[in-house]
Amino acid sequence: MIKIIFSIIVIMAIIAPIALFAQDYRLLEPLPGLPGSLPVESGFSQYLGWVYKFAIAAAIFLAVLMIVIGGIQIIAGGASETARSNAKKRIKDAILGLLLVLIAYLILYWINPDLVTGRFNIPTAQIRGAPPPTPTPTPSPGITFNNNPSTELSNFMDCMINSPWGIRNLRITSTTDNNIATGACNPTDPNELFNNRDNCQHRQYSCHYGGHNCITRGSFAIDVGITGTDGTNIAYRDVARVAADCGARFGSHDLTARCKNESSTSAPHYHLSIGPFFMCGCDTSMTLCAAQD
Repeated sequence: MIKIIFSIIVIMAIIAPIALFAQDYRLLEPLPGLPGSLPVESGFSQYLGWVYKFAIAAAIFLAVLMIVIGGIQIIAGGASETARSNAKKRIKDAILGLLLVLIAYLILYWINPDLVTGRFNIPTAQIRGAPPPTPTPTPSPGITFNNNPSTELSNFMDCMINSPWGIRNLRITSTTDNNIATGACNPTDPNELFNNRDNCQHRQYSCHYGGHNCITRGSFAIDVGITGTDGTNIAYRDVARVAADCGARFGSHDLTARCKNESSTSAPHYHLSIGPFFMCGCDTSMTLCAAQD
């Protein structure tokens, strides 16, 4: 029993670092037919977590099935002591196997909960003295901003509110800019007034405007109220945690979503962005949400 438990722990300890270097793994097809199945965009670590949970469920199912079969054998064995003895051994082995699975799970969870969830996260290293990023191109004249949330941002917002770990009372105060529809703001005009309540409300090349490279695709950032739709306060830490989890739908819990707490400004809010992950050339200096999780 000790050898089996030790073997399971060693196997998971080997798989964990492999998952760290396989964050860009993509499934060829989604996992079909089961609640909670992962979409194609899920990374290797999320896939591994799903497989591990499925294996535990399968082990429990098989153990219960063996116990039922053993019970039937006891009834059908009648006076045969050999048949009854074999049936009892089958039940004993099934219970022992079930205990092994549960004990291994508890030991791995005690060592590190990430070993049983598939979220093998390492904080992003901050390298000092790195060369400055390559300048991103500015929009060419004549490009029109798509005054809508991008498809990626729409999925991100839906996850932030409706996912199992979402914030139901989340109040999204801004995706693009209210002044664009009235003609008071043209984010593609370099001579426009930015960070101005009466003109363009956000800074120039903000992810709200698609940054430098995603102008025709729409907004890649949202502002979230510090109070929810029901008037209760929403903690920045909770918003960052959910944003990091929802960002994992696109790439990695550690790399996708970026957060900024702007609750001290004249219009207090939390700014969330996924633009840097999609190479939009905006919000690259913002802190990763996972680092504030």
